[in-house]
Amino acid sequence: MKRQLGVFTTDQINKSGFRIRASALMSSEERHHFERLTTGLPAGLPAHIQHDMHRPFGWSKVLGLYIDSEMVRVVGVIEEAETEQETIQLTQLASLFWEVHHNKESDNLKRDLLERANLSELDEFDKFLKMEAYVLSRKNVASLLYPELFNISSDSVDKDGLTDYKILCQSMKQVQPGIFLDKKHNLLIFAHRFFRRSLSHRNKLNEYFLSIFDKTVAENSHLVPRLRLDPDLIGHPETVTNLLELEYWWGPHFNDDISLIPNGVTEHKASERTRYFEGIDRTQIWWKSPETRLNSSIEDRYRTFEIEELVENSSGGLPDEQYGCRYAHAEYSIGTSAITHFDGAIRAYPQDKYLDRIDLAIDQAGKHSDYTKLFRFDGCMTVDLWKRLLCDYFKGNPLIPEYLGAAQDDIEIEPEDIINKDVSKIDTEESKSESELAVFISLTHSVSINESCIEPSVIVLPDERLLQTIETGCGAIDKFIRSKFDVAKITSTSIDNGTLNLAKVTFGATSNLTVEMQDFISGFSNSLLYDIEHNGLQRIAVPISWVNNKLLINLSIKGSGMQVYQLLVKLFTIIDPLKPASEWIENLASAITALVPISTITPDLNGVLQGQLTYKRAGVVKYRMKLPDSQMKGLLDEKPDWLRQ
Repeated sequence: MKRQLGVFTTDQINKSGFRIRASALMSSEERHHFERLTTGLPAGLPAHIQHDMHRPFGWSKVLGLYIDSEMVRVVGVIEEAETEQETIQLTQLASLFWEVHHNKESDNLKRDLLERANLSELDEFDKFLKMEAYVLSRKNVASLLYPELFNISSDSVDKDGLTDYKILCQSMKQVQPGIFLDKKHNLLIFAHRFFRRSLSHRNKLNEYFLSIFDKTVAENSHLVPRLRLDPDLIGHPETVTNLLELEYWWGPHFNDDISLIPNGVTEHKASERTRYFEGIDRTQIWWKSPETRLNSSIEDRYRTFEIEELVENSSGGLPDEQYGCRYAHAEYSIGTSAITHFDGAIRAYPQDKYLDRIDLAIDQAGKHSDYTKLFRFDGCMTVDLWKRLLCDYFKGNPLIPEYLGAAQDDIEIEPEDIINKDVSKIDTEESKSESELAVFISLTHSVSINESCIEPSVIVLPDERLLQTIETGCGAIDKFIRSKFDVAKITSTSIDNGTLNLAKVTFGATSNLTVEMQDFISGFSNSLLYDIEHNGLQRIAVPISWVNNKLLINLSIKGSGMQVYQLLVKLFTIIDPLKPASEWIENLASAITALVPISTITPDLNGVLQGQLTYKRAGVVKYRMKLPDSQMKGLLDEKPDWLRQ
């Protein structure tokens, strides 16, 4: 199994202009683990290429939250199958996850949704899905409920099946871009599924386009807007949620004179990365020769624009392995320097016809597809606004802003923005900074832990015997640890380079947990200070854990000796072990920033795969052991060869 380690998100303001607080990030992780306790599934989620649920490639798992003075980072790992057996296992796990995800809502909610739609019973092809809301997917379920919004015989619907958007918004309340609430039936209806990746109900609506579509209508009252609705979907309004897909998307920032663009076809070929992530092979753009038309008895010259995106993969939302390609058409008035008509559609090709289409230019291809128009604007709009709409309709296709003239540096997003490290290639270079402090919080499912303990490691002696050890530094900290735990038969170890990775301390679930933890941390802090001042201790990683509400909270503090000491002495004015981490993580992040206001340290994620922070030892180091008297006597009596040397 190939594993990629990276930062999934942070608590900083993102390129979409908002931030998720550390408390919310932690709370989300807590809820996830509680859900896993009820479902029995392993921690994590299926990983999909560019959020497309038809393109799974692995399993993603949050390892924990890494806190330093710069930000709070959600650190995770993505596992990708490398063998056929691993592929089968991941596919089965992902299938089970989505089955549980879509069916975990109560039967009462399902019955309520059916009753609101006046449906007596389920059809064999019905599907309940958890999307932007909990929905029922059934052929023509929405169009039968709302014929005035779907039938071409209605005054609100044009010959292509598009709904008058202004009438739609007058009769229903838009609760999210492309999602509308009918207060009469207390139901949701949605923009067409072709506004989703792979043209499928499994994926999120194109919120970028639907949002700018609505804004354009609100700010340009003279426009006549039309939108295709989804005939096969209704939703429960009490279950509406915001699905986040944090993808930085943009449009060009210029205004060209379209009248000067040469006639003919332009083709932009996708890079290897775009083909893999976005599933786009190329995009063809066609500006036709100007033509003269009569407009209110006045001659005007127009140019017609057509654009089609040719894709790499068949569309999961279409039957029979068809290829759905986004298409747009516009008309530009040379006299008014404005776009006067703009529409978008999907051209769907059977496999054999698509093989013919992909080798042709758009002006030679003809119309050999199943054509579904999705939206339409009539009326004058500025070229800038049109470009914004065009880019957002083709969300995920960097060839559009590339053609329209966006700066090349703005088009390519480095893969490191998504996944930044191969686990086998983690940078282990040690920092030379004197001021360093970081904390890592991870959660795991817990079995009952009654007694506090320190977790030993095992090393193999030269004669292949096993020796239980705890890394303590063999100084004041070691003396304190031995006063607190029954470690009479365990060997203490130390690395003579001024760095200590303390063995993990776990506190039992007792009625006086807080008092016991405070007592330990107080004594440990005093010992730490002594080892800093007298025994050359410079850096330390301190992992502790305890149970809160069936979850084991693993708190790992790592940094320069004095900074760790200063955090430990005030730790219980910052955290409350009887409360979930989401309730005190903000205070902890603030305390770290106060202790180390400016950090120039590159985050060192060494140890996070094991749920804690540790220092990596490189090169040759002196290794010391402090054996209990009983072990030393036994070794001296036996005098193994390795000890004599």
